[in-house]
Amino acid sequence: WRATGVPDDRLVMLADLSAATELLLRYVRPDRIAAVVRRQADVLGGASLLSMALDGRSREVRGAVAAMLDLRRVAP
Repeated sequence: WRATGVPDDRLVMLADLSAATELLLRYVRPDRIAAVVRRQADVLGGASLLSMALDGRSREVRGAVAAMLDLRRVAP
């Protein structure tokens, strides 16, 4: 990828996972991110963010991270 760039069929996936990572880095301590992405969650149907990403569900990962870190849902 360094020599030829990211393949076209991977651009969307890379952008989705990059956006999810940016959110995690903004709101989660870096040393806790690995635990967050590996933890299975009921709201994800028992899946983890990592397993979803490995299954090619990058858009769902991006949406799930955004929903988890949306602090407006807990604001008074």
